[in-house]
Amino acid sequence: MAERARALVGAGAHVETALDCRYVGQSHEITVPDAAAFAAEHERRNGHARPGAPVEVVAVRARASAPAPLDAGDLPAAARPRVRGPAVVAEPDCTLWVPDGWVAEPRELGAWVVTRA
Repeated sequence: MAERARALVGAGAHVETALDCRYVGQSHEITVPDAAAFAAEHERRNGHARPGAPVEVVAVRARASAPAPLDAGDLPAAARPRVRGPAVVAEPDCTLWVPDGWVAEPRELGAWVVTRA
């Protein structure tokens, strides 16, 4: 599964695997990196372990990630004017209300900072 996740993300991918395990008969699981780590993690969380008791693996996961192809500094600056309230600023993904006596100023990466004038 880890190799499949790595192939889907591409070269340079970092892969983390995890298992959700529990003792047979339990109704809750503990996520661990591998089955061998289950007993110690169960004891750390619950104060006891059950040596020799069978362990069930309920879920297996692989997460692959790679560095972003762009750095935040590579993005173009947002072309936004300073806005003095009262005003409504309509954005493609949100609407910003700037009350009377307040000012909205665009910052790096396009974030709005609203402060009392």
